[in-house]
Amino acid sequence: MVRPTNLVRWGCRPKFGLPNIVSMALLCHCHEVTDRAIRAAVHEGARSLADVSEVNLATTSCGGCTDSVCRVIETALDGLLTGASARQ
Repeated sequence: MVRPTNLVRWGCRPKFGLPNIVSMALLCHCHEVTDRAIRAAVHEGARSLADVSEVNLATTSCGGCTDSVCRVIETALDGLLTGASARQ
């Protein structure tokens, strides 16, 4: 069982009393792809799950990470849109 104290020891910072595991979460265990790598792919132009998978192979083996990877892609794209609209 992963305890919040272990997560802090491993470098995750608590936020509002809960561990912020999204700060460096390993989402695709088959290809060792983190949420940061997925956000970087979106920042560099990936706009879909297929685009991200082409860059870092996330979701291309067992597929167990597909939902998590899609959520990170959506969040990253929302961030791009929010940032773009704030600059206009």
